[in-house]
Amino acid sequence: MGKTLVASPNVSGLVFTGSKKVGFAIYQNFSAARPRPCFLELGGKNPTVVTASADLEKAAEGVLRGAFGFSGQKCSATSRVYAHRDVASRFRELLVGKTRNLVVGDPTKRESYTGPVINRRAYDAYQSYVEEARAGGGRILGGGKVLADGPLANGYFVAPTVVDELPRDHRLFC
Repeated sequence: MGKTLVASPNVSGLVFTGSKKVGFAIYQNFSAARPRPCFLELGGKNPTVVTASADLEKAAEGVLRGAFGFSGQKCSATSRVYAHRDVASRFRELLVGKTRNLVVGDPTKRESYTGPVINRRAYDAYQSYVEEARAGGGRILGGGKVLADGPLANGYFVAPTVVDELPRDHRLFC
């Protein structure tokens, strides 16, 4: 469907959110025949800012939902948090505590907050990102492991993960 829309002369403009690879292909092809507006959001890191005056309970809940809803598999998933130094420690404590309490399980069950990642590729990528964060100086505050016990043995379940102290020039930060 996407290729059909990009190639159609009847589409006068296009907005796309997704991968860099697909976005660049759209960019190169959409206006090849004539100029048309094309807006792309590709691989954003979706930061959240927590100010010194923030309601920290609400901020932690918002980040939790933004980061881990849909198992973090959405283009708008929160990827970074900048917390004011006066509240950073308390915010971190709240976020990690809330994250550890999330129920990962069968997504058709009401008690599950989040389910598995979509496929083996995402499952393997999660594991490599966790190792890359550890090796690059990041400190895993919560999660950082696959979940394969009991009812989670037959799926691509991973623990919602919070990483701190990743250097700003690290590939995963950028």
